[in-house]
Formats: sequence, C-alpha cells, structure tokens
Amino acid sequence: KKLYPKLLGKAGRGINFGKGVALRHPQKMSLGDSTVIDDNVMLCARGSDEGLSFELGEDVLITRNSVVQVKIGHLKIGNHVVIGSGSHLVGLSGIEIGDNVMTGAQCYIGGSRHGTAVNGVPMIDQDTYTRGPVIIGDDVWLGAQVAIMDGVRIGNGAIIGAGSVVTRNVEPMSIVAGVPARVIGTRK
Repeated sequence: KKLYPKLLGKAGRGINFGKGVALRHPQKMSLGDSTVIDDNVMLCARGSDEGLSFELGEDVLITRNSVVQVKIGHLKIGNHVVIGSGSHLVGLSGIEIGDNVMTGAQCYIGGSRHGTAVNGVPMIDQDTYTRGPVIIGDDVWLGAQVAIMDGVRIGNGAIIGAGSVVTRNVEPMSIVAGVPARVIGTRK
C-alpha cells in the first residue's frame, strides 16, 4: 500500500498489477479501488493535462496487451469498466468512458489524423489534428475489434457490433454495426 502512493498520483485500495506493466508518468495517474492492470499493459499519461487528468475509476480491468495513452488532453474511465485484451485507447483531445462499460478484444478508441495537404512533405511530418474527444456513456458494450474515431459520442446503453468503425455520434440505446457503423436496431 505504501509503494503505490509514492509511485502514482493517487491510488485506491486493492490495486493489482500484472507482469510486464509499463507506467509512464504515473504521478499524473489516479487509480481507483480494486483496479486491475493485467499483464503487458502500458499506461502512458505523458501528454495529459496538469494534475491528475488520467483517471481510472473503481473496479476497472485493463486486460492484457492493451495500451492506454494520452498524447494531449485527459482520460477518464468510470467505475466497473472492462477494456478487452489488445485494445488501444489513444487520446489526442480526450477520452471519457462512463460506468459499466465493456469492450471486446482489440478495440481502438480515439486517435487523430495526419495532415495530407502539403505536397512534397511526407504525411508523417505533417501536423496532426483531431475532431475532438471521444465520449462513451454509461452501460455501453463495444464488440471485438470496434474502432471509435476521434470526435465521436456514444450514448448511454448503446451496443456497437463487432468489427464496426464508428465515425459519427451514436444515439442512446441504439444498436449499430458495420463499416461505417449504421443503426441496425434499438434497445428501447
């Protein structure tokens, strides 16, 4: 117990770290009670806003081989959330995930875009930009291999089908699937 407060900005009770976990800038991180960081996970708060702007709530499970990274902005994950194995959360302007959310394996949330307009300059050297933060409401289920692009809001109670690419906002209680994702049903 005494080790974590010196390592992390804020640490709850019963935190459990697996093997091969990498913590980058842990002094910016806040981990809630009963949070589990599984094997070979990387948490990086390098670009997060000042203070404790990289927050994992209580009873959060980040499963093996996942990456949770803030390049610019903030990260806030609510309570009782499961991030599936091999998932990547990359915040360039913020990621907010509500309570009781579950994701399947290999999901991608956030990110940014590279400029392409300047001829003669490799795209990798052009500025990146974002359409805004990703905001995922409460009680949301993302199937395996879902991609949620920057600037998207997912409403409470939504279900995103496996393999979907979400480029637009999703209304609460909607069921969406496809590339790009479209409404295929409702939970109402």
